Amino acid sequence: MDKNLKLYYEEFHLKTREMPIEIMKQQSRIKVLKELLPTKKGDNNILFVGCGTGDELLIIKENKELVIGLDISYTALRKAKMKNQNFIFIQGDAHYIPFRKNSFNIIICSEVLEHLSNTEKCISEIYRVLREQGIFILTVPNWISLFGLFRKVGEIIIQSKLTSDNQPIDNWFTPSKLRNLIKKYFTIIEDRGIWYYPPTGKGGRRIPDKFIYPVFKFLMPLNNSLSKIIPNFGHCLALKCQKRTIKRI
Repeated sequence: MDKNLKLYYEEFHLKTREMPIEIMKQQSRIKVLKELLPTKKGDNNILFVGCGTGDELLIIKENKELVIGLDISYTALRKAKMKNQNFIFIQGDAHYIPFRKNSFNIIICSEVLEHLSNTEKCISEIYRVLREQGIFILTVPNWISLFGLFRKVGEIIIQSKLTSDNQPIDNWFTPSKLRNLIKKYFTIIEDRGIWYYPPTGKGGRRIPDKFIYPVFKFLMPLNNSLSKIIPNFGHCLALKCQKRTIKRI
């Protein structure tokens, strides 16, 4: 387990984030995750890799399903358990998922892959613990978006990397790069975009939410429609994938 990464996220999850725009953005992400979740209910084993404080686990409603949240941060897991008493939470590293192969029907990994030192190692681990024909749902930030444009311009201006919340690793994807990586292990079934609004600032230098929130809320139906119409241009890319058999020579 990466001790420096663990220490960062222990401190990261001690913070509270009550900004209305951020809450709206996260709700938009969770809405897409719920829509991509397979509709067939029953005796599923579901793993959330990098579950954070557990907000996205609320998309699971069936009592029959075994739901496990995995995260490197104990602080995040403690908060997640308070919200989701019926689920199991385990501290662990996404590079070394602590389960046997073919353990889960569904794996969800949202806003995690971009923060890992070895993304493909995590994806190969997800492939290993996912059952045949199992479903893998993921989201990552997208360079080909308004957020990506603003970040790239900012990096050119300051001649340095900009990351979300000053996270130590924040490697975004383009749609083609993500698909090429995923297709080694999975068949892509559906793609969606998340959040089409421009950024409103960074840190303390932000347009006050009280001015922006009513506009964003009014335009939310349009934002939701763009998710399916132009998925490659959302701030985040969302993919629903199915495990495929890799032929060994």
